[in-house]
Amino acid sequence: MQSQDIDRVGEIWLEASLTAHSFVSADFWRSQLETMTREMLPATEGYVHMDADRIDGFVAVDGDFIHCLFVDPEHQRQGVGTTLLSHLKGSRDALRLRVYQQNQDAVVFYESNGFVITAEASCPHTGCAEFEMEWRKQPQGMHPKTRTEGAPNASIDPCDA
Repeated sequence: MQSQDIDRVGEIWLEASLTAHSFVSADFWRSQLETMTREMLPATEGYVHMDADRIDGFVAVDGDFIHCLFVDPEHQRQGVGTTLLSHLKGSRDALRLRVYQQNQDAVVFYESNGFVITAEASCPHTGCAEFEMEWRKQPQGMHPKTRTEGAPNASIDPCDA
């Protein structure tokens, strides 16, 4: 992801947050956009998923902690999120994240990608209940084959911001 991609990534984050987190005030998400694009994203290791020449998803990670993974709502359920997770899994032995308990689509997505719930917490920003989830690389030969699908011209680019 190039620094000029931050605005597009911010658009995806806002649109997907409004769609997936309707249980949180839309005003809250809008008020966090500048913090997300000017502070959080530049401070993390980020990857974008490209469909042709347009970003349609991204993930921001710090060490083994996934701060956020969002896909443009028009491109959800097309393998973009799975592709981003697979990219991270290829270079790490473990991954952790927090997800809103009310966002059942995300909980199911992460569970289907090998994450397990390890604890419950409360989001310090919204007060909403969250699950802490974790994925660990299985010893060689112990995990089932995973098939990752993406758009024919899809690619993953590292963040240099």
